[in-house]
Amino acid sequence: SSAASDVYKRQLYERMAMNGTLFPEMRKVDEAADRIKEQMLPKLAQEAGATDELKRTDQFEWVRRMEACNHQVEEVILTELVYS
Repeated sequence: SSAASDVYKRQLYERMAMNGTLFPEMRKVDEAADRIKEQMLPKLAQEAGATDELKRTDQFEWVRRMEACNHQVEEVILTELVYS
């Protein structure tokens, strides 16, 4: 991002903080992120084979797969909610 864009964003955040709209807006973004995660994570885990059976038989592999799924969800959240 450009320096001008960074200055604009900082000024916007400062205005929102001063007029009391920053934290309610942050709460909305956080709630939207939670909804995205709740919708995506089970599907991604299933596709990745991160099953309860795998969790019982190979916990390290299950954790590895779940971390990969969480990373994918975080990328979507950042792209759709934070960077947009």
